[in-house]
Amino acid sequence: YALVVPAYERIFALKPPCQNLHDCLSLAKTENSDFMPRSMASLRSCITDKENGQCIVFRSNNYKNKLDKGHGPTNSNGWLQKNDKENLQPISSFNDGYEPYVIIPWCPTSNSIRSHKLPKEIRHQDTWVPLSPYYDERFFGYGKNKLQQTQHLYYRGYTFSVIPAVGFLFHLPHEKS
Repeated sequence: YALVVPAYERIFALKPPCQNLHDCLSLAKTENSDFMPRSMASLRSCITDKENGQCIVFRSNNYKNKLDKGHGPTNSNGWLQKNDKENLQPISSFNDGYEPYVIIPWCPTSNSIRSHKLPKEIRHQDTWVPLSPYYDERFFGYGKNKLQQTQHLYYRGYTFSVIPAVGFLFHLPHEKS
């Protein structure tokens, strides 16, 4: 299984309040939700705030058909509106351009609560056993690194579900990599 965490970013109407990574990090460390939402309520406000800069699903402005690429299949705005704080939301469609932020199990031990899901031949070993494929470190910088990892997980049979509406990721503005 892979847990998908909805991701958002702020599109500033005018000039962004920070011009370099250092300034943006300094602003991010403050409790200023006008720069970066800190709660589900402040995220909802940010999505409707056209004056200070609106929050949108991460990189959703990059694609004409937002349901096909990037974070579209996560249905982040539907997730936010539904506000289900108890249940996972299964991802019903998956495409080659899907590039979510995911949380995956990596190395449980035989004492793990989830060890019963391990293959029978390794269930009782006392060694660490990688359950998830390693991230290919040749992918760095901007573009398609999460895409490769997501496709790898998908073709290995992982199911994808969005976390309950209790948290989200927020993209911090930075210089192009």
